[in-house]
Amino acid sequence: MTIAFFAGELSNPFNILRKRYELRMEEKKAKSMGKWFCATFLIVRLVLLPYVVKETQYSNEPLLFKLFCGAMFLISLIWSMMILNHLSKGLADVSYTSLIS
Repeated sequence: MTIAFFAGELSNPFNILRKRYELRMEEKKAKSMGKWFCATFLIVRLVLLPYVVKETQYSNEPLLFKLFCGAMFLISLIWSMMILNHLSKGLADVSYTSLIS
C-alpha cells in the first residue's frame, strides 16, 4: 500500500514546480515542468498503478486500505482523461495549423 501511495504522488513535484513557474511568469520552464508532470503522471498512474491496485484488491489488507487504493485509482483515471483530452486538443491545433499553412 505504501508503494501505491508513493507511486501515486511521484508526479506532484513537477506539478508544483509548473505552477510556481507560471506564477513567476517563466513560461518556458512552466511548459517544461508541465510536460514532465504529464509524462510521469501517465506512466505511473496508467501503467504501474493498475498492477499495484490489483495486487492490493486481491490481498488480505483491511477493507479501508482497499477502498483508499481504489479511490486513488479512480481519481487517477479522471486526471488521466483530463490530461489526454488536453493533449489531444493540442495535437488537433498543431495538425490543423500545419494543414492551413
